[in-house]
Amino acid sequence: MKNVKVKLSAIVGAFVLLTLAAVIAAFNFAMDRQIRQDSEIALNRNLSWDFSNWEEYDKYLAQTIILDENYSLSNFSGNYTPQERSVANWCQENRETDVVRYVHLDNRFYYIQIGKGCYMPEDGMFTAAFVDVTGERALIQSINRVFLFIMAIMGGGGCVAGYAVGTQVEKSQALQKKFYENMSHELKTPLAAIQGYAEGLEVGILEDSRQAGRIISGEARKMSRLVEEILCLARLESGVVTLHKESICVGEFVENCLLPLEGAIKKRDLQVELQVAEGSISADPEQLEHALMNVLTNAIKYADSRITLQYENGNLIVWNDGDHLSDEDISHLFDRFYTGKGGKTGVGLALAKEITELHGWRLQARRMYGGICFCFAMEG
Repeated sequence: MKNVKVKLSAIVGAFVLLTLAAVIAAFNFAMDRQIRQDSEIALNRNLSWDFSNWEEYDKYLAQTIILDENYSLSNFSGNYTPQERSVANWCQENRETDVVRYVHLDNRFYYIQIGKGCYMPEDGMFTAAFVDVTGERALIQSINRVFLFIMAIMGGGGCVAGYAVGTQVEKSQALQKKFYENMSHELKTPLAAIQGYAEGLEVGILEDSRQAGRIISGEARKMSRLVEEILCLARLESGVVTLHKESICVGEFVENCLLPLEGAIKKRDLQVELQVAEGSISADPEQLEHALMNVLTNAIKYADSRITLQYENGNLIVWNDGDHLSDEDISHLFDRFYTGKGGKTGVGLALAKEITELHGWRLQARRMYGGICFCFAMEG
């Protein structure tokens, strides 16, 4: 999937903007409705000349002007304000009675209603009531500007967040693709060996069938281990693995993990030194054995002549004297199928790290004393 970050940026940004736009629209609708309702109450009071319960009067005070039969200002008062004259001119042009209108006149906003014969007994006289809501409209516009500012910031933030998430998704997809490619390569190598020897046996060009059988069996075991570790890693990452913890004696546990590896240790003529203090830990023995065996296998593979295992103060350390890795390679030791100058990793160390973290511990690798040190921090 290409351009994930761009698409996510657009989607998240649009979602944020649409959400805020809906909030602004709802706010404006609610405010306009409330202002209109309060204005209509004030207009009705003035036009009906009902001023009872004045202490409970409404939020808005309506103003009243008297119009003659031509909807012009009457001569009862000559001291009309500019707003009254502006409203009177509008009334003369529209001449609608008993209808509330929202009007914009001379940069001001009014609710206006004309009533017939409400005040003057003379025939043909009209009363026009109006409420000036210019201040309220200005307040709403100010709030809208604040909303728009917030919308711009949050919309931009949403785009940035979507872009960041999309970048991580693209990286994850790239890593996943690389993982599958590397896994395919790792499986193809033993498969090719198995196929080659099997075909040789089939056509009769291999004289030593036992040797061919051993090679085929060995390559099949490699494939089986790789598939098992990949499946185990997938189960750990999916969260379906449940730890069955019990109290484990560290010294006895370490010695038991070394037993299956004695052949590989003797084959490479390595010295193994144990410095394991007495102590016990609470862990899943099967899972922890898997993690420690993977780290020990790596140490045996890259050690020059010596391996040291030490346990003290909640830290289990596996050290080997093979200092063949760069700092860059060490920082990627727990990456799956990482290829560096010092060689290539599989999934064993990544699996060991996942198991360790599932226990709530930490597994770290660093250069120490002229070699490479793996530390299981089993406390905190």
